Amino acid sequence: MGIADAVTVLARTAAMADAAATMVANAVNLDHPGILRRPAREVQCDSDLGDRLVTVAVPPLTQVDRARALDAGLRAADVFRARGLIEGAALFLQGEIRTTGALALEKGNASG
Repeated sequence: MGIADAVTVLARTAAMADAAATMVANAVNLDHPGILRRPAREVQCDSDLGDRLVTVAVPPLTQVDRARALDAGLRAADVFRARGLIEGAALFLQGEIRTTGALALEKGNASG
């Protein structure tokens, strides 16, 4: 439902990493007139998401918009990390990366 190109999460179990990655990816988001969303059932007729809006297209975003979206996702990842649910996360959007925790690979991209 978010606009991330990809999210990678490191957690104690694959199930926890998968669930957290989905939630963090959904948090990488912003209101933007160019982002196209459609009901999930229109994208895939047997989707269990029904009429929930899913992202189907994201235009090239400004650096400010990319930062806002990535920072929102990073805040969600940091909450999961503070609660001990994940060890780290890497978020990707249109060539930009944010990392936290065990996946904080680049100084300046890490939140702590």
